[in-house]
Amino acid sequence: MPRALRTLSFSFQDTHLTHFGGLVLLQRFCQKAQLRWRLQNYVRLPQRNGDFTCADLIWALLYAVSAGRRRINKTELLQYNGTFLDLLGLACFPDPSTLRRFLQRMTPQSVRQLVALHDGFRSRFSALPQGASSLTFDLDSVVLTLYGQQQGARIGYNPKKKGRPSYHPLLCFEAQRQEFWHGSLRPGDT
Repeated sequence: MPRALRTLSFSFQDTHLTHFGGLVLLQRFCQKAQLRWRLQNYVRLPQRNGDFTCADLIWALLYAVSAGRRRINKTELLQYNGTFLDLLGLACFPDPSTLRRFLQRMTPQSVRQLVALHDGFRSRFSALPQGASSLTFDLDSVVLTLYGQQQGARIGYNPKKKGRPSYHPLLCFEAQRQEFWHGSLRPGDT
């Protein structure tokens, strides 16, 4: 697996600057936390012979979300940004169809492995700089309007698109750190 950049020099004199340059901070954080190594060793997924490992694809999705790509089909732009690929440490960015197929192949066991890795990070970082003496949980729900025939979608309360099928997920965040703790995907008529 190619390694990500180790040393960087900052210069703002070039004419080919990227608006993804702020991801340098994320890259340094991930290096210190050894996130890529942990993904390789703790998250296992049956993989066909391909150009990308399971860790590479999770890594690419993490950076794409951090770069503001809200949809997988909008990640195509990242394939042509050399600076972004250097930060990522990949020779090329996975095609959107590769990312979609990867997410479809994720088993409940591999999701549990990813959640266990996340929970390990949460417990390590929640103690820094000092542990919280109390937690405030914020439970909220949202209506997600759907188009097409998605599994589990039902017609229910939908203030923006009345009569459309939707999901009505319940989300739990810790209020002070604004950290996601748990979520439940529910049908729209819940």
